[in-house]
Amino acid sequence: ADEQKILKQIRSAVTDSGDVPADQMSPGMENLFNIYREIDRRAHDSFLLDYRAGKLSYGDFKTELGNSLVEFTRPFKERLKEISADKKAVRNQVKESSSEIRKVAATTLKEVKELAGLI
Repeated sequence: ADEQKILKQIRSAVTDSGDVPADQMSPGMENLFNIYREIDRRAHDSFLLDYRAGKLSYGDFKTELGNSLVEFTRPFKERLKEISADKKAVRNQVKESSSEIRKVAATTLKEVKELAGLI
């Protein structure tokens, strides 16, 4: 997704599901924290300390998570853009790879037939 869509999705993510025991995190918050843990462990740990102390600003948390997610996905988007820009080269690479794969498969099939006594 584009940056604005990612930020909007994170901002609109459900964080409070109502009847959650005081010693447990709501499923929505747990999901957001799990995302954060995978992309920025240090920020995750810092926000988790704030959460446990009852000092977490959900708005600030979501804003920072959204920004971190945008930064995390940027290299993937740039690489996809590069690949998409030269579709002919990608097709040629697939053709070359397919040719090599067919050669290996033919050799493997021949070996299997020999081992099975079919040749």
